[in-house]
Amino acid sequence: MFKVAGGHKERIARDVPVAPTNIGPRTFGLLRAPGSGSTEYDDAYAATFITSMGGEGRVWAGPRDDGFYVDLGGCLRPRQPAPQGHRAGRRVGLQHPQHRAGDPHQHPHRQLPAPRQHPGDATTLGIWAAASRRQVSVLQNNGQKTSAGPWRRVSRLGLPLVNEALIGLQDKDKYNRSHPQRDVQNFGAYFLNPVVVRDAEAVGIYAALGVDPTPFKSNRTDIIDVINLKDIPSANAHDIPLSATGDVLRVDLAADSGFPNGRPIPGGARPDQEQADVTDVLLSLILAGLQLPISDGVDYNDKPFLSEMPFLPLPHRGYDQGHGTPTP
Repeated sequence: MFKVAGGHKERIARDVPVAPTNIGPRTFGLLRAPGSGSTEYDDAYAATFITSMGGEGRVWAGPRDDGFYVDLGGCLRPRQPAPQGHRAGRRVGLQHPQHRAGDPHQHPHRQLPAPRQHPGDATTLGIWAAASRRQVSVLQNNGQKTSAGPWRRVSRLGLPLVNEALIGLQDKDKYNRSHPQRDVQNFGAYFLNPVVVRDAEAVGIYAALGVDPTPFKSNRTDIIDVINLKDIPSANAHDIPLSATGDVLRVDLAADSGFPNGRPIPGGARPDQEQADVTDVLLSLILAGLQLPISDGVDYNDKPFLSEMPFLPLPHRGYDQGHGTPTP
């Protein structure tokens, strides 16, 4: 794992151990780390894979129950009950010291002071994740896999549903390999004129709600305002230009946590424990400019989050645990 700051690339972690898949009790008995003290695939066992990066914090890698709960296949349909669902997959968790979070491009050695500052651009971070792989992979006859060539970005993610609901199908590969700094130049039209609004109209969502979709089809500067934090109480403290606008999660370290300005981790499994249903908020923003509540029908994660690393819940066990209600 590398950290890039001010154009300088530094390795901060190497050979990070990856937690295994939670297949079942018999397989786990073969994979369990000797001397770990765990007899089950539980949080204590998962915690043994947390790796220190020294002054850069800690990292964890492996499969978890993803908290991005959504009925992705049923988002665009008239209001109907939907099954509770979730995503599962491999995730990387990072715990980074807050005092190390500065602006590395303008102030490579700056550290935020411990006392709370006033909200503003100087205390705001833009966070996004990306995955890269070597350009060439070769699977040899003996089963060994070798990789060569430069690293190429193959996916990225910032705000949920931007790639899924805003970026057009023909440009998704371009989006995945590009940088958020060029999002306005490359994809500005998608933000201002969301195609998903026309899709929702075509499948009858607006007719079912008795709403005219015309105001939501074009000139959607309100979506840009949300991305740039201009719709929150501390709006006068943020002046992020279009040239710096991109698909990133902006978190103001000096402001109280609240989506889309950040979100606390604890909670889940019960609606009253959630601060915000991120999918519903974004659907309401994109489809109705936050003037109407829009829901995918999945209102909470099916497992509680953790208050410490790796934050996300344990992955479902393949042996006897499913993903929602069994098929009739």
